Amino acid sequence: MNPENLDDIISVIEDWNDVVQKNFFKLIQFSSLTQFLRNLPHSFSVELTYLGEKKISLHDKIEKEKVSTYFVREVNLLLDEIEVVRARSSCLPNSLYWRRFLDCGCQPIGEKLFDIQNLSRSELNFGLLSKDNDLVRIYNSANDNDIVFRQSEFTIPNEKLILTECFLPNIKQFL
Repeated sequence: MNPENLDDIISVIEDWNDVVQKNFFKLIQFSSLTQFLRNLPHSFSVELTYLGEKKISLHDKIEKEKVSTYFVREVNLLLDEIEVVRARSSCLPNSLYWRRFLDCGCQPIGEKLFDIQNLSRSELNFGLLSKDNDLVRIYNSANDNDIVFRQSEFTIPNEKLILTECFLPNIKQFL
């Protein structure tokens, strides 16, 4: 975990009880978010919210993303039909491999991502995302805190996929 972001993350969850905080840190550092959520005693599902080319603006780019047009898959991850994570997978529009990979409907990409031969993953980066960012803007919450996110790059020879996962405050009721 990026030590410089640890205090920021703690500030978002400081009013959560100790057990939930501990489980939250386990969750955000777990390699496969899909596997972690599936192992909880709750019904897990994926809701596809966007698939196609999208211009990412300076205001809405997140860490490794650049201001550019990407092929994007955006989903909500739900537990017991409650939205707990917003995720965006983005690749260059000419990335045939990742475009086909992302066109999988409501199947979680975590179920198939780690089976890819010659796949490498960058370290997880963590940070806070303003609730004004396009990815989480429509999330309706009375909570004024920023949203904790993690991001990493998956690379196969000559092609990259950026995966950003935003942990919504509703997650705490399942930890």
